[in-house]
Amino acid sequence: MVTDAYQSSNHVAHVYFRQLLDGVPILNGNAAVHVDAQGQIVAFSSSFQKAPIPPYNASAPSQPAEAFKVIDRLFRHASNSAASTSSHKTRVRRATIDDVPYATGPVTAAFAYLHLDASRTVPIWAFNLPTLSNYYHIQVAATGERILALSSWTYNAQNSTDPMGPLCAPKSGMPCPASAPGTKDLTCTLYMTTVGNNVYAQENWINRTMSTQRENLTLAGDRPSGGPSLTFDFPFNASAEPLENQNASTTNLFYLINYMHDLFYAYGFDEAAGNFQEFNFDRGGLGGDALIADSLDTGGENNADMTVPPDGERPRLRVHLYNYTQPDRDAAFANDVVVHEYTHGLTARLTGGPSNVDCLVQDEDLGLAEGWSDFVALWLQAAAHTIEENAANTTRNATVGNRLRLYDYSTDTTYNPTNYSLVNDAYWRDAHRLGMIWAMMLYEMYWELVDNYGFTPDLTSADTTKGNTLALQLVVDGLKLQPCRPTFISARDAILLADRLSTDGLHQCAIWRAFARRGLGVNAGPIMAFNRSATDAESSTVASDAVPEECADSAGASSSATSAR
Repeated sequence: MVTDAYQSSNHVAHVYFRQLLDGVPILNGNAAVHVDAQGQIVAFSSSFQKAPIPPYNASAPSQPAEAFKVIDRLFRHASNSAASTSSHKTRVRRATIDDVPYATGPVTAAFAYLHLDASRTVPIWAFNLPTLSNYYHIQVAATGERILALSSWTYNAQNSTDPMGPLCAPKSGMPCPASAPGTKDLTCTLYMTTVGNNVYAQENWINRTMSTQRENLTLAGDRPSGGPSLTFDFPFNASAEPLENQNASTTNLFYLINYMHDLFYAYGFDEAAGNFQEFNFDRGGLGGDALIADSLDTGGENNADMTVPPDGERPRLRVHLYNYTQPDRDAAFANDVVVHEYTHGLTARLTGGPSNVDCLVQDEDLGLAEGWSDFVALWLQAAAHTIEENAANTTRNATVGNRLRLYDYSTDTTYNPTNYSLVNDAYWRDAHRLGMIWAMMLYEMYWELVDNYGFTPDLTSADTTKGNTLALQLVVDGLKLQPCRPTFISARDAILLADRLSTDGLHQCAIWRAFARRGLGVNAGPIMAFNRSATDAESSTVASDAVPEECADSAGASSSATSAR
């Protein structure tokens, strides 16, 4: 069945499919077809299988409440919960399980199938489980014997800027950052607080759950008011306790998210592509999923997170306090941390289509997700420094989250030696460390393009003739073209394809030079499965600084592969 279909601004149509068996979805049976303006298929990916399907055993203990007991054991709890079910042709297909003690809302269940490997496809129950700190998607064998797959739709930052000043207030007469073009009247005149068409921003000092906030958005938390003049300009005292800056905190968070919504919209993360909006104005996609954004959230510390469910289901971004200093620091003022988390929404909804958010949840693909999030924060930092210094050749050292990463980002390998060869080391297979490697490759591409094609301060122009905006456009377009569960190799190839589709391949050599500089050249080898031994993986992963022959004479690039282990 078709799960999503839309067309991008470069006239490429993206169609995403889910494999069915007797009308029941096979959750990891995904395919995508991408067609250019001439009707030619430019990219295709598929995890469809023709594995034999075991007959459904009606006598097996496959009721959802029974299957859920294996999850109880994982959480070391006994829920004793009953399930309310719905049936189709006498077979239960969907269920809701209430009163689970470690869940923060109802647990939903759906009958489905799962490919275990090329020769086995089995019936399962797929549970969506919200907890205080995560939103889990857990797939349990229909017999209730064991958990077959578990992923989290919540991404963590893990591992002191001033407020950005007055924001566009409703009816203020200023440009409205909370809306796409043509929607100002519908989104910018409804509220006098930090609410718009794409975000509900509030404090969460008492740690309200996502389910509670979804049920009553009016009571989701306290929100600053612009008053009769609708002026959202609140004082910020860096020496005060975070709670004393509550209005400034929520306002800054609200402004940032509106800005990021509009920035990504300009590059193609629009309604049809699955962005976060309450109303989609008949432009495709599913509405009703404006983001819940919580400042001063006490559900964690020294962290921030973003929960990204499928299109049409409301996401949530939370920023916590960092207690390494006195007073504590409020992550709502750490713009790069907020940008990092919000970017997880972009990557999760674009990779594999907006209805499938299980494409960037573990191993190598999760590492790539962390890298894209760091890169967008770096992209904005580099732009801010370039504009401030009025020079494209500005400082190339940057941090994310006040040194949350092992190395600063720098095109100087003395400061940042990350390379594709590091994936041979088990230490680097952590998602955020893999993300460092990928983000550094994208940062190299950014500067390669800026050095060759210049810089524009108009960041929302999506101008493909300027290096900085071209870099972000290629990254966004590549997200749409790459397969579900991408690798370093397939993500790189999607960016190269995006350039061929948008600019007729004008920048192929520049892109190859950037990736080759960090070991992802033409002869780089694929990363092996993460459950293999480090020795086996080390012997199978090869870095390469080689570029295609047609690029070998530019900037001293080599056309012969070199290996690093």
